[in-house]
Amino acid sequence: MSSGPSTQTATARTQPSGRVGDGRSRLAQRVADRLFAMITSGAFEPAARLPTEPELAAMTGVSRMTLREAVRLLQVKGVVSVEHGRGTFVRPMSDWFILDPAVMRARAASERDADEIFGKVLEARRLVEVGVAGLAATRRTARHVTEMRAALNEMRRGVDAGAIETFTAADVAFHQAVMRAAGNEVIAAFFMSVEGLVLESRRRTSEAAEARAHAVAAHAAILAAIEVGDPAEAHRAMDAHLAQTFEDAGRPAAATDAGRAIAPAAVDDP
Repeated sequence: MSSGPSTQTATARTQPSGRVGDGRSRLAQRVADRLFAMITSGAFEPAARLPTEPELAAMTGVSRMTLREAVRLLQVKGVVSVEHGRGTFVRPMSDWFILDPAVMRARAASERDADEIFGKVLEARRLVEVGVAGLAATRRTARHVTEMRAALNEMRRGVDAGAIETFTAADVAFHQAVMRAAGNEVIAAFFMSVEGLVLESRRRTSEAAEARAHAVAAHAAILAAIEVGDPAEAHRAMDAHLAQTFEDAGRPAAATDAGRAIAPAAVDDP
């Protein structure tokens, strides 16, 4: 006996569409964003206990189930901790998950944390990108070299025009081309997660005309080494570039020395 339309309709009614759950998830994200904004604005200081669940539900106009999901989202970011029987507490900003884009923006916007965060971005770049340059020299294709050269030419146009945004965008494009040439998607994914901070740090280090001139010369040296397939020279050129970037940014000498001590291990000389 075949199933008729009424049977099919009844079956369809029992199938979960996912729309209710999806809608609650989106609402929970909005509530989490609102609470996060309140925390970063100083409405709730580190170690402060958030209002009770019923109070927060009333404040945000959502169900307690949606609120719990929002709080879980903040837990994942490391922003709050839930202590059963005591409540939900704001954790110190230093405990927040730094690779989360919202957390990165919040810490970079903090007057107290901004210099420290951008310094650490430069440090991370130096520890990783010197090795990436060496890989790029061994794996680059003609297309990668063409992309780097086009980006370098655009950097020069930005310098000539005094256009910081043009220069910065071309600088980012150059390093992305080096990353593609290295052929390591894991490293590329890491840098994508901090792309916003890297871009802002490059804007900061490109404000002075002298720094932009240094960068153009350094990128030309990096390109030359990668193009001829010399990983040791590519490694040295990138390391020198990022050391100069530290200096142009006015970072402490200790940070630069740390980069020099660790970076050479990233790629072995042939």
